[in-house]
Amino acid sequence: MSEARAQWPRSHSRAGRRRLATLIALAVGLTPLAASMIWSVQSLRQKVPGNVIDAHAVRAEGVRLLRRGRPGEAAARYRRALELHPDSPETHYRLATLLGSRGEAEAAIAHFERSLALRPDHAGANNNLGAVLRSENRPRSAAAHYREALRIEPDHPIAHLNLGVVLLSLGEGEAAIEHMREAVDLAPELSQVHYSLGRALRMRGEAEEAARHFEEALRLTPGFPGARKELSLARSGE
Repeated sequence: MSEARAQWPRSHSRAGRRRLATLIALAVGLTPLAASMIWSVQSLRQKVPGNVIDAHAVRAEGVRLLRRGRPGEAAARYRRALELHPDSPETHYRLATLLGSRGEAEAAIAHFERSLALRPDHAGANNNLGAVLRSENRPRSAAAHYREALRIEPDHPIAHLNLGVVLLSLGEGEAAIEHMREAVDLAPELSQVHYSLGRALRMRGEAEEAARHFEEALRLTPGFPGARKELSLARSGE
């Protein structure tokens, strides 16, 4: 005897199928909310290929592993997610960011570039790719990606900060300070933006204002690395 399989009657409308699903769920003791969630998942599976849904689930596992401090396992789950759905810009982005944080620059750059090929308007991918390029001593390429991140998202404080830092290294002090001030305006709660602006100001001889930013960095993060030394230098006028 062939196996019997439950199927929706083809004559049922979408609303009718949903009511039937709800009645069945309630009959086995599920709440209306649970019944609705089950229907939503079933509807999604009808619209989205199964491999994409599975890839999202695997990526979510990677996110959880990373939050638990298990980056190696997280990277493995991201790679598995890409096997299931190779054209996911978000998974390429997450894997690239993780690889970049572990010093695997070449692989990180490749995944960032793939992410951006799939989704060019990703400000975070441009910003993080810039950070990896800067770590590889490619400041002008880094600056180009920071600028692209700001074109997409003009109020991105970290992109302003990163562009300021790289411009300072290229000798463009005035433009660097302009971007760092913007970062401070957008995210005054971040000690890093005050510290970086303070350093840029001290290098230009603006010791008094520099000291104020070092003080704020220390107020926000009392043990901020290097801030006490920089504050001492600013106060001494060195």
